[in-house]
Amino acid sequence: MLKSKNITADLTLIQTKRLSTEETTQLKQQYGLTQEVINYVIDRDEVPNYVYDEDSNDELFIVQIPHVLHKGQLRYITQPVGFFIARQPYLYF
Repeated sequence: MLKSKNITADLTLIQTKRLSTEETTQLKQQYGLTQEVINYVIDRDEVPNYVYDEDSNDELFIVQIPHVLHKGQLRYITQPVGFFIARQPYLYF
């Protein structure tokens, strides 16, 4: 699944889940992402991380955010969220 929403002219939110081959190709063609960046983004077990590509000056931040399992209880897990910076538009996964 691939959903995108333009927030401003230079910020796009993209939700990814179980990407198909066609969706992976779309990310590569439409946004110029490499397979390495896509692999970081779709890895649900990715740890907080920072990746800098010297050739393109692209930056990828992976952070963990809480996701509540049960409302009213303090039970939650964390899930990775990625911020891809240096290209226009900026991408948030």
